[in-house]
Amino acid sequence: MTRQKNAANIVMRNLIDFGVASVAYWAIGFALMFGAGNALFGTTGWFLGGGEGAFESLSWATPPLTAKWLFQVVFAGTAATIVSGAMAERTRFPAYLIYSALISGIVYPISGHWIWSGGWLAERGFLDFAGSTVVHMVGGLAALVGPCSSGPVSASTARRGSRERSRATACRWRYSGCSSCGSAGSASTRVRR
Repeated sequence: MTRQKNAANIVMRNLIDFGVASVAYWAIGFALMFGAGNALFGTTGWFLGGGEGAFESLSWATPPLTAKWLFQVVFAGTAATIVSGAMAERTRFPAYLIYSALISGIVYPISGHWIWSGGWLAERGFLDFAGSTVVHMVGGLAALVGPCSSGPVSASTARRGSRERSRATACRWRYSGCSSCGSAGSASTRVRR
């Protein structure tokens, strides 16, 4: 949750976030995800180059390559934008943009290659239901890692009377509250008010 005074800032972050995600995914992400390569990542098709032949894992789909990219960039942007709420009021804008570019250009595409493009998880029979793992799990884990590494919102919030928790406790509390299986361990991770 963000404070009302920062609502416009968050909206702008999400719009710029999608722009950064689009450029990163166009430059390297789409090639890492769908390019011909090995079981870990794609090695062809940088900047959408090489035509349809560079993206063998998408040969079953009939739309043109740019339409395939446009469809997939929305999911890359979604994985990156999931993080914005968790990182709100925690990081400076340039640092957040770097984080967003890394997620949409490297982290999300590599995990997508593992599952959707014949990567090592696909070889073992892993199935993804409607992008739940590739898009939402990657975004969710990045949203968990971000606050754990950046710490509390700010010192000014602490001066106004809110209690700061250690990073480990905050991360454990967030995981328990957001995980579908977290209710089993929630008694030990309650936050005292």
